[in-house]
Amino acid sequence: MNAAPPQDLQALETLLARRPPDVAERIRRIVTDVRPCVMARSARVGTTPLRGTWGSRLLGKTAPPPALSPVTSKFGGRTYAEDASEIRHGRFLGQIDFSEAKAALSAERFPIPDGMPDQGLLAIDMLDGALQAEEGVFQARTRWYPTPDAGKCCDTSRMRSYGRFEAGIRYAGGWSLHGLEWYAAVPEQDDELWDFMNSLEFPGIDEDDRCHRLFGHMNEVLNEHDGCIRAPGRSASIRDYRLVWRINFDNQAGFAWGTNWLYAIIHRDDLLAGAFENVIVTVANA
Repeated sequence: MNAAPPQDLQALETLLARRPPDVAERIRRIVTDVRPCVMARSARVGTTPLRGTWGSRLLGKTAPPPALSPVTSKFGGRTYAEDASEIRHGRFLGQIDFSEAKAALSAERFPIPDGMPDQGLLAIDMLDGALQAEEGVFQARTRWYPTPDAGKCCDTSRMRSYGRFEAGIRYAGGWSLHGLEWYAAVPEQDDELWDFMNSLEFPGIDEDDRCHRLFGHMNEVLNEHDGCIRAPGRSASIRDYRLVWRINFDNQAGFAWGTNWLYAIIHRDDLLAGAFENVIVTVANA
């Protein structure tokens, strides 16, 4: 479901009247392609770091156990896994329970983004050398569980978290507009149109810079993503992929990586097939 931006575009039409018809039509199509997305905001659970304070460790005190269930959306804490071999050599970053996201949008009567599953849990782990490229491969992995069940969860208590704190995630509907094609549609050397597009904003749209996001447009910064795209048997063109989960820095969970954001993405064919086991992770400068 798409929605038109709630703003008069007369100023843009004035510019487009002086452009070739094909350019004008391409720009009109882009600035009205508003897509539903999910805004994901975190809230810290408790005040004690997952590993305890420096003083408590010095005194040999045990940190309190994570509070949230392993079968829920969160950053940090105890992750969900069905086999201990799945979580070796990594630190748990966060996980999304799509049934929770869908329930939140349904309660708002907000459109469900195209391709978002009704259920399933997607987890991301940071590996050794995270945010460092090794032979062009970004050091993070995803884990996908189509039908998570607390009774099937193995012991994951020894897996460390990437962030310092445990934080739950809550969801709300949102709208996205700026995608990979946003600036590519502007002809080279057309500085006037580029400057206009660069400053064009709409109330209520793309207001997710301070939270994480699920689905919607692939951010235009992914035109210059770092690391190779290596989904099994799929193309290496970023334009063939769709956004699943964009992860910003998170003060509540206690992790940050400068101006970079993480992007969990999926090839468009895998999205159509619901093959979320093929989600991969890349990074781009926000």
